[in-house]
Amino acid sequence: MAHTLSHTELLNCDAADAWECCKHSDKVLPDLLPEYFSSAEILEGNGGPGTLRVLHFGPAIPQAGAAKERLDKVDEASKTLSYTVVEGDPRYTNFTADVSFKSVGDNQTEATWTAKYDPVGEAGPPEHIKNISILMFKTFEKAIQQKKTVTHTETLNASPDAIWKAVKEENSILPAAMPQVFESISFVQGSGEPGSVRVCKMGPAIPGGGEVVERLDILDDGSKVVGWTVLKGDPRFKHVSAVLKYAPGPSDGTTTATWTATFVPVEENGTLENKFVVGVWKALEAAAAA
Repeated sequence: MAHTLSHTELLNCDAADAWECCKHSDKVLPDLLPEYFSSAEILEGNGGPGTLRVLHFGPAIPQAGAAKERLDKVDEASKTLSYTVVEGDPRYTNFTADVSFKSVGDNQTEATWTAKYDPVGEAGPPEHIKNISILMFKTFEKAIQQKKTVTHTETLNASPDAIWKAVKEENSILPAAMPQVFESISFVQGSGEPGSVRVCKMGPAIPGGGEVVERLDILDDGSKVVGWTVLKGDPRFKHVSAVLKYAPGPSDGTTTATWTATFVPVEENGTLENKFVVGVWKALEAAAAA
């Protein structure tokens, strides 16, 4: 019969923010808790169910080595992530865990870690792993307290309907209109519904080039709101997510476009400029007017 060990920690932060940190823990933990997590890497997948990741432990966990985990569930509605340890502490087998976040008040969250496992021989409860989960939760809280938000609004000379149509076709519009910035954009998971993942291959105008992997979080036709989270990409940031809204503008045939981004910079004074989104808006505006 499987054994169970659980712990709940009260965090002074919003549950949605804690959930976002959890989904990006491969970036957050090595950065803010290097003595426990020296590095992390994604071996397969894009952060959804089936993703394989390896956590390399630091000097504060003697002889721990590394743990390979498979993500089994990433449930946005309940803010719950479930994983199975594929390779890890040999004192336990069939080790699975759930991590969940529940809002319990204004800017307060109950973070719960629950593990199920079979001990090998006389091995006791994995209290050391529970203690690491507590450190993990407090690290998420610290990361959230470091986050920054930036907003930019512009008036576009096209109707909201025309702009929204262009937004939903931007995977083809942007590489054609901005080839120096975007070499190509394509979905690698899904086909444009929330939860879809796309890869943006960056062009020569972007230092270092490479790829940016984004997950579509929101796509609301009624309110004309779209939201993205960067899963892999700009090394200047530990986390970047953005919500863009397109509303009727100050005069007929115009649109008020609003971009609100939340980010955690690597450097304390790091900033996220709006010139990139302004360029995208100009390309969408031109496509909408064509």
